[in-house]
Amino acid sequence: MYASSFAKLAPFFKESDPAFASELMGTAKFLKESKKESAGKKAKEPLMENLLAIDHTIEPMSVDKMDWSSESFEGFGAIMRDGFGTAQESFLSYKAGRARGHYHNDENSYHFYSGGTPISLDYNCSYTPRGDHAALHNTVTFGKRAMIEHNGRKEKVKAQEEITS
Repeated sequence: MYASSFAKLAPFFKESDPAFASELMGTAKFLKESKKESAGKKAKEPLMENLLAIDHTIEPMSVDKMDWSSESFEGFGAIMRDGFGTAQESFLSYKAGRARGHYHNDENSYHFYSGGTPISLDYNCSYTPRGDHAALHNTVTFGKRAMIEHNGRKEKVKAQEEITS
């Protein structure tokens, strides 16, 4: 599952940022132990992956010692939180920066939960329907009657943000 991804990243920061490596291991442990990841089922980890890819000498940071406050991230945007770990938690993530490794029209998209309730979410799907147009992301768009260049295929497609009367 995705929990082990955090543990696999930890060794890369073991020397340069031991606190962050510990936080990655703590996040992996938290996700693995929570029912959120596997809906109550025990997560299966391949033995070789567990032995070779995960450095078990890195002490997992306790979740209550992690910094869950608001933060901005260079090249991504910002994450703002209030009331972490409570039923009334509020959360806003805002993407404002170039994606690393892939790109689709999700600049200025956001996710917003208030009082533990999802209020406004980015659709964020790369399968069906494709999220190739800003209209499928939680962004502010302005209509355009034109053909635009598809980010992945480099071919002309009809603008989905088109204003019709």
